[in-house]
Amino acid sequence: MTAGSTERVIVIAGRHGGLADAIADGLNAKGVTVAIADVTAGEILVRSHMDRSDDFRTTGYGEAGGAGADRQVARLLHLVGRVDGLVHLMPASTPSGTHATGPDPVGSSFHSALALILAAYSGWMRDNGGCITNVLGAHRYEPDDTSGTVVHASVDDALVLALTRELAAELAGLVDVNAIVVGPVDTTLEVLLGDSIRRPIPMEPRANEIDTITKAVIDFQTSARGSHNGEVLVLDLA
Repeated sequence: MTAGSTERVIVIAGRHGGLADAIADGLNAKGVTVAIADVTAGEILVRSHMDRSDDFRTTGYGEAGGAGADRQVARLLHLVGRVDGLVHLMPASTPSGTHATGPDPVGSSFHSALALILAAYSGWMRDNGGCITNVLGAHRYEPDDTSGTVVHASVDDALVLALTRELAAELAGLVDVNAIVVGPVDTTLEVLLGDSIRRPIPMEPRANEIDTITKAVIDFQTSARGSHNGEVLVLDLA
């Protein structure tokens, strides 16, 4: 695939392997070309649904966050010409920066999500529309993850959910913005989610969890515009 193509492209921001690959496979099956922007490895993997021999990798596109996100999206637009959808697989939070009074309470996950969303919007979606899906709890499905199984409420979770709702209201009709929360959900996060969530869906046994998350992401990303704008879907692992 080359820049200037009219073929639909969805970008997955997350580590290559595990959930990112499963979502890419599912989207390829729907006729969508996928670009996996692996912020950990610093590379982009483009996977065309038409010809897997067209797959290629590129490295050295810059770090995540701030100007790094702008460079990532600019590099993607150079490679594939468009960003019709963005799936942000939120990583585990780590402290980011310091204030004069102590550590910054906002972790890297929110910074990453905000920077990538703004870059994708200004680089393509503002003029062409699109869909943005934030997936909380996705880090547990990275190949080497050893974290626990509960999505704990955090500053990042609260901010990304608030960002999802605010952008969904502001961009309605042009860009759909939604979120998927992979549970089980603790009491604090349940309060943050409020009454606007879709009823939790019981998950399949763990071997099928990635398939369930993948189907939800594909539904959000491939449905008609406006079908899922502002929606927060909880996938309950309990």
